[in-house]
Amino acid sequence: MRFEIILLLSFITIIIGLIACSPPPNPTPTLPPTLFPTVTLTVYNPNWTTTLTPDSLPSATIMPANEPFDGIGISPPLCYPLNSGQITCLGYVDNQGETTVSNVTLRARYVSRQDDETDEQLFTLEQRVLGINAVAPYRLQIPNARLETTYIEIEVVSSELSAPPTLPLQLMDMQGMYHLEDNQYTFTAQLENTTAFDAIRVRLIVTLENENGDIIGYRVADIPDTLASGDIIPIELLMTPLEMTETIRHRITLEAFPIDTAPTPAG
Repeated sequence: MRFEIILLLSFITIIIGLIACSPPPNPTPTLPPTLFPTVTLTVYNPNWTTTLTPDSLPSATIMPANEPFDGIGISPPLCYPLNSGQITCLGYVDNQGETTVSNVTLRARYVSRQDDETDEQLFTLEQRVLGINAVAPYRLQIPNARLETTYIEIEVVSSELSAPPTLPLQLMDMQGMYHLEDNQYTFTAQLENTTAFDAIRVRLIVTLENENGDIIGYRVADIPDTLASGDIIPIELLMTPLEMTETIRHRITLEAFPIDTAPTPAG
């Protein structure tokens, strides 16, 4: 009887060993091949070029800013022709000054080859607050008809040398995924109001960069409703980069303002 028990236990041990050593039929990767690391830089201070940029389309000159805006720098635009009969030019504005600024407005002057000004365009940054050493994207849409006889001068024309108080909301579970075959970038996250104040005018800006740090697109998303203290909402943005590349990183800016100066009562 004892011999039969020993034989049975040996048989069970062999069976368990065979099962444990068998590979799974369909192993799954732990990381999708299209998932890129998230980058949440809030400080970025490259050395902007402020001279003629003949490689951009069209040619563009960055004009030096006058006081009191001389701490605001502009990167030369990178321009991408679109099928809609216009050129999209993207670049960055950076705050090299000693104070936070807000509501920065730029002017693009269209100048003919005979140095005659033919037109101008004013546009305010969609990022409303620009902290010290922070950057904000800008976008300029140019009809193709303007490219035959003009080049562009870009300069800062106004800015508020102060900013309203903002709320430090939190983005959690951030994921950036790029599908090269569809040229689609998806950003997802959870947005939480961890402050004691209800938040309004919540705006999320997601900027896409290639491996060289060049801006290749950005998307602005406004939260239309008040985000109460303690609330959590999902975020999902779909973007089409203006350049197809195997490596894309994203840059995040989140803005929110308190609905009043009194915090929400506890309980």
